[in-house]
Amino acid sequence: MTWVDIFLLLLIFFFGFGGYQRGLVRELFDLVFLGLGLGFALRFFVPLGTALQRVSGAPGPNCKMIAFLVIFLLIALLVLSLGMHLDQMHVHDSSAPRSVKFGLGAILGALKGLFMAWLFLLALHHLPLLDPSTRKALHTAPVAQAVQGLQPTFVVLGRALIPKDTAVWLIPELERRF
Repeated sequence: MTWVDIFLLLLIFFFGFGGYQRGLVRELFDLVFLGLGLGFALRFFVPLGTALQRVSGAPGPNCKMIAFLVIFLLIALLVLSLGMHLDQMHVHDSSAPRSVKFGLGAILGALKGLFMAWLFLLALHHLPLLDPSTRKALHTAPVAQAVQGLQPTFVVLGRALIPKDTAVWLIPELERRF
């Protein structure tokens, strides 16, 4: 077991614990926000970035990054505020036992933690932060390999959310493994 395995386990645990504390409704809306936010941002950041570049004269990659962040954060604001409102309404609802609400929140939080762990491994793969021996050790690290095993699921979700013009360059990057 490597330091990456320990970090991934802690990441999944803390997301699961956070999901337990927040409950089902907030975790569900977090997942909806991630899906909608990434979907809309990936769909519209290129045209908005191009328009922003024409208006401001700033470099294209900077404008596209700003456009992505603006769209992502606007969707986050809308979805998470709706989730908080529904959560306040749901607090007083006694149709489901408290342990069920918070237990399901923990499961959704752990799933979100798995996605974040996969993104962490993806970032480690693309950034030159690891020496060759650590990179080689990740091939046999049990937790890292289990998280990498979920890659086809995340790539299928990515194909569903990502527009064709963005998928041309993004999907091959998502499919790369250690």
